[in-house]
Amino acid sequence: MGKNKNKKYRSGVDLLYFAPILNIDYDKIDADPADETAYTYGNWFRARGAQRINLANQFSSNRIAADNNASYVNQKKNNGYNGSIELTTLPPQFYTDICLMKDFTETDDVVPLGFAVGYEYKEEGVKCRRVLYHNELTQLPGITHTTESGELAIDSDSISINTIPREGDRKITSVCTEGDPIFNDFFNAVPKPSDFTSGSSITLSGDSTVEVGETITLTAVTVPSGKAVTWSSLDEDNATVNQYGVVTGVAKGTVTIKCELTEDPATFNTITINVTEA
Repeated sequence: MGKNKNKKYRSGVDLLYFAPILNIDYDKIDADPADETAYTYGNWFRARGAQRINLANQFSSNRIAADNNASYVNQKKNNGYNGSIELTTLPPQFYTDICLMKDFTETDDVVPLGFAVGYEYKEEGVKCRRVLYHNELTQLPGITHTTESGELAIDSDSISINTIPREGDRKITSVCTEGDPIFNDFFNAVPKPSDFTSGSSITLSGDSTVEVGETITLTAVTVPSGKAVTWSSLDEDNATVNQYGVVTGVAKGTVTIKCELTEDPATFNTITINVTEA
């Protein structure tokens, strides 16, 4: 997936919410990086008149792209996104609850809080709701002037952000679509990773033997169906696997091939492949 490192992401937004990160408990993270109680978020508050979100991947050589709907990103080289959010007017809570401004006046000794962004957009006609878990302001909000189709410039608020992997679990983003159990309650609270993974499973099938220099194709069936998966070889000296589950024999021996849900790498399955001489 490293080929799409320059990929940019742009979304027209139908609903947009923010929630401050009130606390990060590093003791809990050290004890268990997957402990969802290590992060305390404030309540969502809505920003009305949302227009668009522009994001670009910020990562070096890494098989997992930030925009791959990843729930857990264990590759520390993944630096998330940077980009901007444009909307008609930022709500007052953004200045008071995230920028920590008093009477909307900037103070030198106050550092804005990290925050989550939740929003709804359409993808091929299907409503999707997405959360960007850990964002930081790269500069205080400002006014932009946009002109479309020769019309007069329209003022709007713009914030520049970095969406970075969270400490510990490397969480960046999760997505659900209309019909998913979490969809209707998405903006009641910042969704936790486990909210997206209830009842998930992967079943693998395919040949268990491959000759050196030859290939076999493995198949993954996911529950819920149609979920994106990520393949990996635990010993690439013996065999490699590509993003489509095609295994290539490299050297005689045995190798474990792992397949995980891209949204939830905690849900995975493995298969042992014997690599034989040609």
